[in-house]
Amino acid sequence: MKAPPFYEDIKLFQNRMNEITHISYRINSRDEIVFINDEWSQFALTNNAQSISQENVLFRSLWDFISDDKVKYIYKEILRRVNAGRSFKFNLRCDSPEIRRLLEMNITPQKNGEAQFDTRTIWTQLRMPPILFKNDAPPTDNLLIICSWCNKIETGNGIWEEIEEAVRSLRLFELETLPKVSHGMCESCYQTVSLELEKSKTA
Repeated sequence: MKAPPFYEDIKLFQNRMNEITHISYRINSRDEIVFINDEWSQFALTNNAQSISQENVLFRSLWDFISDDKVKYIYKEILRRVNAGRSFKFNLRCDSPEIRRLLEMNITPQKNGEAQFDTRTIWTQLRMPPILFKNDAPPTDNLLIICSWCNKIETGNGIWEEIEEAVRSLRLFELETLPKVSHGMCESCYQTVSLELEKSKTA
């Protein structure tokens, strides 16, 4: 029995994503993105993400791409230590509509106050695409907050859930209009990264 078109397409997509195992970019002392590697461009193309293509990223500030205050604070603290000559490594989720993806990020100091960001794919997992990520879904003024580190979704009262559970909890499939997606940081990831930052102070 032949697999449905979705699974044929996603199998090819997953194979392409598994080939992209090392994405790199570098910022200068003014926090401007001055280099991205070919794998970054391939990642943007594969995910139909024109907003992060080379022409839309190079020589722009890193902070143009981080809107949440907590996430921005954590990154600034990490870069403060990197600028002092220390490397910093952590894991984060970077999902697409059809693929769950766990990445390892390694930030290292470079010459002239630059910092290098290197990511590698640890694992990928196939999933059905959630409706809220479909490009043709109608927007709304409501916000859906996704953790930039673990990709869980805030469902209220400080509770963060995996997207599948969040879809059920928030009854997203029953909504006539879908919420806008924004990014933040859940308390668990904030505490974990903060602890690593504290450890780096005494290293």
